[in-house]
Amino acid sequence: MAERLDDMLRLNRLAQADDWWRAEKPVRRGYPASTQMELAAAGIDVYDAMLIPPALRTFEFAEIVLNNQIFRAKRHELEMLPQMHAALQARLTTSDDPVRYHAILDEGALLRSFGGEESLEQRRLLVDLGELPNVTIQVIPFTAGLHPLFGQRIAILRFADHEDEELVLEPTGAGDMYMEFPDEVQRLRTDMDFLKTTALSPEESARLIMETKSSSLRKK
Repeated sequence: MAERLDDMLRLNRLAQADDWWRAEKPVRRGYPASTQMELAAAGIDVYDAMLIPPALRTFEFAEIVLNNQIFRAKRHELEMLPQMHAALQARLTTSDDPVRYHAILDEGALLRSFGGEESLEQRRLLVDLGELPNVTIQVIPFTAGLHPLFGQRIAILRFADHEDEELVLEPTGAGDMYMEFPDEVQRLRTDMDFLKTTALSPEESARLIMETKSSSLRKK
């Protein structure tokens, strides 16, 4: 426990150093803690029932989310959005050290996220990213019914120096929560693995993504 806590504190200290990350994956002071953690991770499994995860968003959709009133974006987050967006997607697409990324999306997240002129671009981006060898994208359709993580948003992160240990990130309206107690992490890992078998295959998910229509998050 103490060693894992020390690792987290060390990571947070490193994330504040301007020269910590290579140029193609910049980390700067003021980045949200969740962004710093995702940029440092070697592997990420994410489930989101509400929205497309940040690393998979188009810039236009990311801007809509941060500008939306319910998220109460801080000014520095809006100012740093271009850097954060580029850094997150570079972790998926960089050829030298790509993150292993497995996203499971609820069909409701697709309906909420696709709207207006950004819809087709966002759908195409999801399908294109899902074709990368290090990225897997699956969708849980409404027909699957309830499941252990229904309504939640979690990310399970693994780091290169500690592949046998995982950290759970849970974004909330009050801020990001971190869980590193082995029993809790194992429970959520079991739930995540169950969702992988419940969700549509990557190929079926890509077809559903391209067929999805919805309303927009923009204010009317």
